[in-house]
Amino acid sequence: MRTLNIIFPVVILLMLTVSAFSQEIIMPERESDLGFSPREHIQKLADSKARQLERRLDYEKLYLPAVATNWQEYDIGYYDIDWRLNDTTETIHGAVGIYGFPTVSLLDSVMVNLSDALIVDSIYSSAGLLAFTHTAHHITVHLDTDYTPADRFGFTVVYHGQPVPGPDGHEGIYIGSRSGAFYVYNSSEPYHSRQWWPCNDIPQDKADSIDIRITIDTSVTAASNGLLMLDTDNGDATHTMHWKHRYPITTYLVCLGISNYTVWEDYYHYSPTDSMPIYNYVFPDEYTNSLDTLSVTAYTLGLFADLFGEYPFIDERYGHTYSGILGMEYQTNTFIA
Repeated sequence: MRTLNIIFPVVILLMLTVSAFSQEIIMPERESDLGFSPREHIQKLADSKARQLERRLDYEKLYLPAVATNWQEYDIGYYDIDWRLNDTTETIHGAVGIYGFPTVSLLDSVMVNLSDALIVDSIYSSAGLLAFTHTAHHITVHLDTDYTPADRFGFTVVYHGQPVPGPDGHEGIYIGSRSGAFYVYNSSEPYHSRQWWPCNDIPQDKADSIDIRITIDTSVTAASNGLLMLDTDNGDATHTMHWKHRYPITTYLVCLGISNYTVWEDYYHYSPTDSMPIYNYVFPDEYTNSLDTLSVTAYTLGLFADLFGEYPFIDERYGHTYSGILGMEYQTNTFIA
């Protein structure tokens, strides 16, 4: 009898639920505090998405001529990146190692993207200096020999300069100051990494992994993708932070944030015996508020894991970096406006 008493209300509830969902859903027309109804709100969101798609298609048309002409002849596997940023000249000095495998029978050159505003100082491999041309926002690197699909090619591009806007007016990285402190953030989606570092700048060619080393003044901190492996004091009022990420990543998801951050950490306990760190890089004046805003992260990761599956970068970390201007879902490190 007790079982029947439990089952009967449940059956009635299910019948009522099915009946409710079988009716047409009427969207309320009452105006909100914003001056429009929920139906109008949904339409505004749809119109906004349509405009974003139009802009994205326009961007692709602008950047189509800048796609490397032989990108289908190779597959990038790894980027080894060194950046040094100057807070007075707003100049970036970089050395980017580019490694991959041919997808054609013989490969004797590789074309990658880099803005003409940046100066290529040299390109070298283990065999020595390599010949190259840098024009029309492309670098064509003439390899030291012909490579087959069984061979791994690799070379390093040494460059410097001040990033400038691309064809759409977007420069990909901002170098300046905030509240008197050196301040850097990037916004590279989807074709703007080329504005500040050499790479095969198309979303479909993901590197399997990256190493990023950032040399900056000791008064500021740098946040990037993956795990912080080492923070070395160079003895000259600078330090070098080494970030390592061992998951496939496209170029526009490579991130860099620099400021006088306050850093605090939390942990997501995804099993009784394992946890993943959550690192938050926040502006000092927003530290107290961030404790309230971001403390829900560990709980949210667990909730989403139950609903959709485990966080995909569980062997590394998650975290946030305050940019002050944009929000962007960079891999392992979400930027917050």
